[in-house]
Amino acid sequence: MATISIKCTSCKAVLKLSADKAGRKVRCSKCNAAVAVPKEEKDEKTEKEKEKETPPAPPEPPKPAGDDDDDGKAYGVSEIIAEVAQVKEEKKKAAKPKAKIKRKYKTISDPELWEKVRAGMMILVGGIGAWGLAELLQFVVVIIGLFSGPQYNEVVEKNLFPKDAPAWKVGESMPLDRTSFLLGLVAGADNAGLARTLLILAAVFFLVAEGIYLVGYIVCLPVPERFGTKVQLSVLLGLAGTNLVLTLVLRLLPLLGVIGPIAPLLASEASMGLPNMNRFVPLHVFWSAAPFWEMLLTILYYMLFFIEPVILACFLQSAGLSMRDDIVEQDASALMQLGLGQAFILLAYLLISIAGSSEVLGYLLRVVYVLWACFLAGYIIRFALVLMKSQATLEKYIHPPTDEEGQDEDEDEDKNDKKKKKEEKPKKALAKKKKRKYEDEVDEDDED
Repeated sequence: MATISIKCTSCKAVLKLSADKAGRKVRCSKCNAAVAVPKEEKDEKTEKEKEKETPPAPPEPPKPAGDDDDDGKAYGVSEIIAEVAQVKEEKKKAAKPKAKIKRKYKTISDPELWEKVRAGMMILVGGIGAWGLAELLQFVVVIIGLFSGPQYNEVVEKNLFPKDAPAWKVGESMPLDRTSFLLGLVAGADNAGLARTLLILAAVFFLVAEGIYLVGYIVCLPVPERFGTKVQLSVLLGLAGTNLVLTLVLRLLPLLGVIGPIAPLLASEASMGLPNMNRFVPLHVFWSAAPFWEMLLTILYYMLFFIEPVILACFLQSAGLSMRDDIVEQDASALMQLGLGQAFILLAYLLISIAGSSEVLGYLLRVVYVLWACFLAGYIIRFALVLMKSQATLEKYIHPPTDEEGQDEDEDEDKNDKKKKKEEKPKKALAKKKKRKYEDEVDEDDED
C-alpha cells in the first residue's frame, strides 16, 4: 500500500500516512496538532502539450490536372463562370423597370350629389368672407371711438338735436335724433356721420352674407340623408331667412332713419366709454325707449345670429361622418365649441353692460369685449379655412387622383416622414441619456 511522508508543522516530526489520507487533515501522533495532508501530484501532461509533442502530418501531394472532379476542367474555373453568370443575371433584373403598384383611394357613394354639396361649400366661403368684412367695419367704429375721449356735452349739442327740425313748442314732444346721438357716444361727437356710413356698409355686408348663406344652403339641399343632414339644412334655411329679416329691420332701417334705433343693439359699446362711468343708469339703457324689451330683443337677435354658424358646423360634422373622414369631423366639432364659446362671451358682455356703470365695471367690459373680438376674428378665419378644407376633401373623394399624382403624394409623405424622424432623433437620444442618468442615480442610491 502506498504511503505519504509529511512533517508536522508544530513539532517537525515525520509522519507516515497512507495515500488515501491525501487532501485531508490528520492529528500528529506526538503533539496532537492538526496537520493538512497535501494532495498527491499527478505527473500528467495537458492535451495542449500532447498536441505540441505529436509530429505534424505530412502534406498531401498536389492533385494532377487531369484528376479534378470538374469534368476535366482546371480547378475553380467552373465556379468563377457560374459567379459571373449570376452577377449578369442580377444586373438584368435590376435594369428591368419595376411594376407600378396601383394605389386604391377611398371613394364616396352618390358622388353627383356630393359634388353639389362641394359647390355649396364654396359659396358658403363667400358668405363667411362677407360676415368678416361686416364685423371688421363695426370694430373700426369702436376703435375710432377709443381715440375720441370723453365728449358727452359735445355729443348732446352736435348730435342730439337735428339741425333741420322745426322750432319746438311747449306741449309738444321735442324732436331728438337718437340714432346720431348714440353713434356719437360710440365714435365721438365729430365722427357720428362717419360711424353711420361705416355701420350702414356693415349692415349691407351682413345682408349679403345672409343672402349668400341662403344660396349655399339651397345648393347643398341634394345632400344624401345621413346623420340628419337634411334636417340641419332645413334649420339653416329658416335661420338664414330670419336673420336676413332681423338684420334689415333692426340694423339697416334705423341707420337710414326709417324707424327708431334699438339702443342696446346700436350702441352697447357706449357702456365702455368714460361718459358712462359712475352713472345711476348706463347710457344705452337710459336712452332706450323700452329698456327691458330692447335688451331682450338684442340678446335674442345675437343668439339667433350666432347659432347659425354653430348649426352649419354641425352640418359639416355630419358630412365628415358620411365621408368617414376623421379630420373633417374633428375640425367641425372644434368649430361648434368655439362658436358656442364666443356667443357665451358676447352674452356675458351684454348682461354686464346693464349691471352698472362703475369704473371697475367699465374696465372689465373693455377686457371682455377685446376677448370676444379676438375669439370672433379667429372663429371667422378658422371657419373659412375648414370650409375650404372640407370641399377639398370632398373633391378628393369624388375625383380620386391619378397614379402619378398619387405617387407624388406618396413621395411627399415619405419626405415628411423622413424629416419628422430626423427631427425626432435628437429628442430620442436626449430621452435615452436622461433615462441612463436616472438609472445610474438609482443604482448609486441602492449601493449607498
